[in-house]
Amino acid sequence: MTRIDLKVDLKLSEAEMQEYLYIFSKLRQKYYSLKKKVYYNEDNSNIESVYYKGSRFNINVYDKQNQLKKKGIDNPTYKNVFRLELQIKSKELSAYCKRFGTSKELINFWDIAVRDYFFNNLLIEKFLYNGDYYNQNNINFKLEDIKLSTQQKLLEFCRNIAETDITEASKKLSRGTASKYIKELTEREINPVMIKRFDYLAGLKTIIEEKSRAV
Repeated sequence: MTRIDLKVDLKLSEAEMQEYLYIFSKLRQKYYSLKKKVYYNEDNSNIESVYYKGSRFNINVYDKQNQLKKKGIDNPTYKNVFRLELQIKSKELSAYCKRFGTSKELINFWDIAVRDYFFNNLLIEKFLYNGDYYNQNNINFKLEDIKLSTQQKLLEFCRNIAETDITEASKKLSRGTASKYIKELTEREINPVMIKRFDYLAGLKTIIEEKSRAV
């Protein structure tokens, strides 16, 4: 066995799906050996998918119904389904087997606990940040109790992420400062990716964890 595909499907409104795709587009450009690619619709008005491709695993997020339509399949079951997909490749599977003393047979991976292991270790804990998503006004409100100069620096960092992404925003700061800012924000349950279409959206980390518990 050379690859397994694991997924979590979230039923969202069309606007929510667009905002979560936007959020993924603002994450790091590189992660492990992965490199980010963002794909838009024909008039560049909406994001259709975000892919992180690497040698050990891929992270894919996309509108499932739209993906099927491109293949000539119209399945209303997948309307407004936001798919988060991990494609675990041979090297990562080998590391898992070595750690847990098992073999690369499909039966050993046919378990919801295996999906949760890979989602937790490769996506949730190390890639997505803690905290819910807020627009600028609400971030400002949640930072009201801290020193004004610190508040302004954190807000500027969030604005820079919104304009580019976390990687580019971090380049504007001295070494270690971006990590410090992210820590300060997430400790207040504010995700550093500032949203535009909504005042508030639940953190993806929380949503995925709740989805896993509900299975």
